[in-house]
Amino acid sequence: MQKKILVISSDNTGHGHKSITEAICEKVHIDDNVLVEVVDGFSLGGKLLFGIGKSYGPITRYSEGLWKFIWNMSALKAPLVNKLIEKLIQKNFLKLIDKVQPDLILSVHPNFNGSVLNILEKHKIQIPFYTLIADLVNIYPLWADPRVD
Repeated sequence: MQKKILVISSDNTGHGHKSITEAICEKVHIDDNVLVEVVDGFSLGGKLLFGIGKSYGPITRYSEGLWKFIWNMSALKAPLVNKLIEKLIQKNFLKLIDKVQPDLILSVHPNFNGSVLNILEKHKIQIPFYTLIADLVNIYPLWADPRVD
């Protein structure tokens, strides 16, 4: 029986998340018993969240002060960020879960760890959830959620 992995990544917030996702897909593609479905987590939140994801490059390149402020505030207020993203993605995420019916969820982007775990808990959905930490220089608070499998 084929196993399904749902990978939550990002196409626009630096290319590390995207290249990690591509590498995983290349390796998993070798095994016919595993199917990988990839979603840009920002696309689950409609135009608002997708626009925020697309603004990452310009903000980090041209507005260092704004990026530092956003980074620090979201690090200090991780639960608030998780709740906001949860509200924005919940409807589309639940539709995606119904469609894909994954056996495992893998997040390679910190913005979707706590929010997805909140949704899974709230709806009593029992799917193992894993995180692949891509930022090894420092562990940003949104990466670290103790509920991750």
